[in-house]
Amino acid sequence: MLVLTPLKQHLLSQEISFAVSVSHAITPATADQTHWRSRQGDNFAHTLTSFFIFTPTRSGHMDVKIAVASSDGATVNEHFGRTRAFRIYRLHDGGHEFLELRENTPACVGQQHDDDVLDRAAQLIADCRGVVAAQVGPGAIDALIGHRILAFTMGGSIDEALEIVRSSKRFTYIT
Repeated sequence: MLVLTPLKQHLLSQEISFAVSVSHAITPATADQTHWRSRQGDNFAHTLTSFFIFTPTRSGHMDVKIAVASSDGATVNEHFGRTRAFRIYRLHDGGHEFLELRENTPACVGQQHDDDVLDRAAQLIADCRGVVAAQVGPGAIDALIGHRILAFTMGGSIDEALEIVRSSKRFTYIT
């Protein structure tokens, strides 16, 4: 069962008009029939399905890909729209492992951004269920939501950030 809760103020400093809690009874089939909307200002941007549902392995263990915006490979120090590459990691029950580096075309120059380039960046990491970046703007959030990717905004070391994401309750696994 999906429970939608409208918010009266910004959620995590982003203009998102909903929060989602998922009970253990939801299945991918019922999730596909459930729709909700994200909102930026007063304009509804997307109708989403199955946004917060992450598919477990057959054994129910964690196995997801996460993209990290980093210029040095050690710290989370890039803005999503300005990063020239995403480092892709696999999170699993025992920790994480580096998989690959994916080159990206930055979408932001100064305060300006190109929505099409933001969408291409989100598409580049569409096989990932989350992205960790030092900053993620509203245009990037919109593009990420369209690809069912969660944004985690934080700094610090990549190892620490991935451990926070790995232990996050924002990932819901259905057994």
